[in-house]
Amino acid sequence: MCYFSDRFLFLAMSGGLYRLDLADISNGVKHEARPVQLLSEAHIGAFVVDHTNFRLLVAHRKRNTVLAVSLDG
Repeated sequence: MCYFSDRFLFLAMSGGLYRLDLADISNGVKHEARPVQLLSEAHIGAFVVDHTNFRLLVAHRKRNTVLAVSLDG
């Protein structure tokens, strides 16, 4: 699952939740930009962006809970 904001791309993958700054990538040019890992959890699912409180709400499937992560990490 991914989400585009005006500056960042947020990705939920099997190893956790990641943020990639869109200013670090461009079309057609190879860059060594690496995403920043915001959350290191193996069993995360979908997430929601809470713009008002500047955080991400992430579903943890194994714990059956919702985790709150700051947009800054």
